Amino acid sequence: MKRSVILMTVALVLVGCEDANKMIDQAQQAANDAVDSVQSQVESLNLEQLNLEQFGDAKQSAQEFTASLEEIISLDYTDPLAISQATDKFANAYQCLVDATSTSSAEKLLNGFLESIGSAQAESLIEQGLAKAEQAQSCVTP
Repeated sequence: MKRSVILMTVALVLVGCEDANKMIDQAQQAANDAVDSVQSQVESLNLEQLNLEQFGDAKQSAQEFTASLEEIISLDYTDPLAISQATDKFANAYQCLVDATSTSSAEKLLNGFLESIGSAQAESLIEQGLAKAEQAQSCVTP
C-alpha cells in the first residue's frame, strides 16, 4: 500500500513536470514568434529609403523623428526606463517635426509608418508619445 502511494505520487510529479515543460516550450515559442514578427517588420520597414529631402530645411527634424520611430519598434518592452526614454524622445521629435513643418506633414509621415507596423506595443507607445507631444506644445532641442 505504501509503495503504491509513493509510486502514484512520483507519477503525478512527473506528469506535472511534463506539463510545466510543455507550457515553458509554448511560452518560448510564442516569444520567438513575436521577436521574428518584429524583426520582419523592421526589415520590411526601411525608414532610410524615405525621401527626407522633401522636408527641405526640416530634414534634420524628420531624421530625428524617423530615428525615434526605429527606436520604438526595436525597443526592449520589458525595460520600463527604456520605454520611458523612447516615448519622451519620440514625443520631442514629433513636436520638433511639427514645429519645423506642419501638423499635417508630421501626421502624414507618422500614418505611413503606422500602416506598415503590426506591433500593438509600438503603436501604444507612439500614442503615449503623441499625448506627451500635445502637452509639451514646443520642441526642446538638445
